[in-house]
Amino acid sequence: MKNPGLWMYSVGAAFLLSLPWMFLFPGWILLVGFVPLFFLEERLRQGGDLIQNRFVFRNHLLLCFGLWNLLSAWWLGYATVVGLLLFLFLNTFLMTAIWYLYFRFKEKNGNALSSLFLIGMWLSFEYLHFNWDMQLPGMTMGGVFGTLPEIVQWYEFTGILGGSLWILLTNILIFRFISGWQKRRELFARSLLLVVLVVVVPVFFSLFRYFSYSEEGTKFSVTVLQPNIDPYSEKFSGLSEKEQLGVILNLLDSAKSGEACMAIGPETALASFFEDSVASNQSVWELQQHLIGSKLKGILIGANTKKILGVHDLLTPTARLFPDGRHFEEYNSALFILPDTVLFYHKNILVSGVEKVPFVKVFSFLRNFYFDLGGTSGGLGEGKPQNFQPEFCSPFSPLICFESMFGEFLSSQVRQGGQWVAILTNDGWWKQSSGARLHFSYARLRAVETRRCIARSANTGISGIINQRGEVLICSLLGKQATLEGELRSNQRITFYAEHGDFIGRIAVFVSVLLLLLFWSRNLSHRNISETKIKD
Repeated sequence: MKNPGLWMYSVGAAFLLSLPWMFLFPGWILLVGFVPLFFLEERLRQGGDLIQNRFVFRNHLLLCFGLWNLLSAWWLGYATVVGLLLFLFLNTFLMTAIWYLYFRFKEKNGNALSSLFLIGMWLSFEYLHFNWDMQLPGMTMGGVFGTLPEIVQWYEFTGILGGSLWILLTNILIFRFISGWQKRRELFARSLLLVVLVVVVPVFFSLFRYFSYSEEGTKFSVTVLQPNIDPYSEKFSGLSEKEQLGVILNLLDSAKSGEACMAIGPETALASFFEDSVASNQSVWELQQHLIGSKLKGILIGANTKKILGVHDLLTPTARLFPDGRHFEEYNSALFILPDTVLFYHKNILVSGVEKVPFVKVFSFLRNFYFDLGGTSGGLGEGKPQNFQPEFCSPFSPLICFESMFGEFLSSQVRQGGQWVAILTNDGWWKQSSGARLHFSYARLRAVETRRCIARSANTGISGIINQRGEVLICSLLGKQATLEGELRSNQRITFYAEHGDFIGRIAVFVSVLLLLLFWSRNLSHRNISETKIKD
């Protein structure tokens, strides 16, 4: 490396980009997070061997994005070191590839088209993480505003990809403002005005929307339970099933004097059982008994359940075999327990490497290799988006853990009639790290995107109740038992985002494909011209 001082650009960018994910600085720092990389790219273009500088830029990109991903998601290593390493490799490779292609694209195209290429490719990368078999949505840049929902109320129109677009565009404009000011100071006022408009106008619009928004719908109260059962030392070894159920029952007892119409417990709170034997399940029976003579009309709680498949049911790659030849599926489920019946919701979006093998048709030999994050060995079956429609309150959309990271998925439930949201999760796998805080902050953005109140039960925290503006009305502490009661409102209005989903991602994919074809055709044309000159 000819200039060892260049590492300051890549390392500086990595630290700026990491700060919001470590919850050391508000998300708006990302508005300048990529600026050092743009200066690095500019310096490498100013002189020297272009071919050599390509490799120098690539190496700095690997350093920057590897460090960013490690600082932001190190807590994955609590549950699985292998999973963390796979995450670091995949995300670092994809991020580096995007910026390296941008560097190459800019060699034959102007600033405007190159910037469009970078924006389109990055948004396509984030959109990909919502829609393929290796979903990694936690690093979506627009997600950093989960602690500042008051400045991104326009997510009800764009979703969090709108925030990512805002971050990328602002970084480009700020870099050009600084770089242009150094070269052509007469453009200072014009450049400054453009930066101010792009940064300030969305914030002012959001604040106006935040303070003027009036919540809609019928009021009702729910109770959120946080049993705080450690998944490493208690969940699967330290406490018996009866003792764990006792914790839930004690929390329910403490909530009986309230006004709540239903209680919400966390993911996988109950021991595994077969769904066809639910009527004789002791845990379910005891929970139903708690509803008798209580103001509570229902209990929503998580469990691993099994379902025996009929002879005509379609066998999936995750179907398991009994010794007698019958098959069954195992699910990560939400049980809606009513006094006289039990309804089931099966988790639809499963965690790659934990609950499913990605690209199972290609990697079928790995179908029995999983990281155990729920007491389940082997792949889980997939459910379908659905809502519960109780008589005592408005229809609601259940989400289990990872599903709350996907705005488009929740939008599909909202379009089916969900008027508020219940999230069941177990973030105890991440201990008291930034991972648990990140997961909670995404729930606040889901509330803004869909204008739905959210009740969130997390085994070890953070549990809470969030209103339609993304405002936290009440929440628990990490690592403490808690019973929270709060008021929600239902809402029947469908936001633009809930209606159209991640349209920004779809547009970005279309633009990226066109620009990649342009990049490929110009490279091919340049190669043909070079070969012709050599022959001549």
